[in-house]
Amino acid sequence: MLLGQSTFADEQLVDAVFAGHPSFVSIPNDVKYPYCPASIAVASTDNSFSPKMAEQVEKLWAKAAEDVKTEFVIYEGAKHGFCIRGNMKEEKEKEDMIKSIDQVHLHQTSR
Repeated sequence: MLLGQSTFADEQLVDAVFAGHPSFVSIPNDVKYPYCPASIAVASTDNSFSPKMAEQVEKLWAKAAEDVKTEFVIYEGAKHGFCIRGNMKEEKEKEDMIKSIDQVHLHQTSR
């Protein structure tokens, strides 16, 4: 997330950022000034990045420049780690994991 912030470096370092169930995000500092497309996959059950934090990010991103595409998707019933540690034998976890991968691909092609 930091690499996509205009306050992080003097030059543009990345073309887009994605975070799946991020941890250690400081709001507003780490998300307030996106300069490139940014997307976050949020687990509805997550102590590291809660839906309340997602609401705060949504408000900040609404104030960001209109030409910067931002999004976050809340995965109902998902727990922290679902994007990379989903149990492939549990249908819902597998489905959420696949959807989060699709979220990256859709975000990547919409630049």
